[in-house]
Amino acid sequence: MQQRQKIMAILYVVEPIKKQVQISLCGVISIYNRRFFEILKILLYDLCNEKASTYAKNSSKCNKKQSKKFSTAF
Repeated sequence: MQQRQKIMAILYVVEPIKKQVQISLCGVISIYNRRFFEILKILLYDLCNEKASTYAKNSSKCNKKQSKKFSTAF
């Protein structure tokens, strides 16, 4: 009986800490993902503009409309 009370006391202390850690990790991950997509968007946008100027301006893969669509998608 005493063993069970000890386990319950430990769980009572550990559970909120565990939840707190999960919440803070989720926050960090979501910030990291947002930043990653911003960087990815910038890189792809630059790449797209570079290709558009290197090849034809009305290239089917990298025209201005698709660049705008991509930037508004995020």
